[in-house]
Amino acid sequence: MIIVRRHIFIVTTVLVLLCSGFVGKNPQIVHEYELKSATLFKICNYVTWPAPRDDNQTFDIVVIGTPEEIARFSFPSNKLLNNKAIRLIGLDDYLLIDDCQVLFICQSKLEEVSQILEFIQDKNILTFSDNEALFEQGVMINFYVDENRVKFELNPEVISRSNIKLHSQLYSIGKIKNKQSN
Repeated sequence: MIIVRRHIFIVTTVLVLLCSGFVGKNPQIVHEYELKSATLFKICNYVTWPAPRDDNQTFDIVVIGTPEEIARFSFPSNKLLNNKAIRLIGLDDYLLIDDCQVLFICQSKLEEVSQILEFIQDKNILTFSDNEALFEQGVMINFYVDENRVKFELNPEVISRSNIKLHSQLYSIGKIKNKQSN
């Protein structure tokens, strides 16, 4: 009887883990993206966007990449940004990007980044990445890991071309991209 109960417990535990997506994921990567999601959320609290459309009821964060890359992101469902509920949208095709406030461009979109940035250039979308090559091509904010901490760097030249305003505190915390590295 004890063996049967132990077997049922093990099978149930494995099924729960499989259904929740923890089996087969690298815990270090999961933790890193939890930190990046939290940092992105905090940064957005120090950003001012132009007046939004009245019919937009949610604060939309689009992650463009592969399903595996998109699955790494999560945002608290009980938190608000700009007094709106957060909606996480995963996309594979940049032509589907509509009216969002934030766009995180994943590494798998390196070959398309110039088309993506051109497509959204007049849409007042704050762009993020965690890849130096994407950042060099014109993403506004880039995450990087330094001494096991998630940090960010800002591209003020690209940010200044948008109607998005970042609080000065972000410039004092984040690393600033040099003009020579453009």
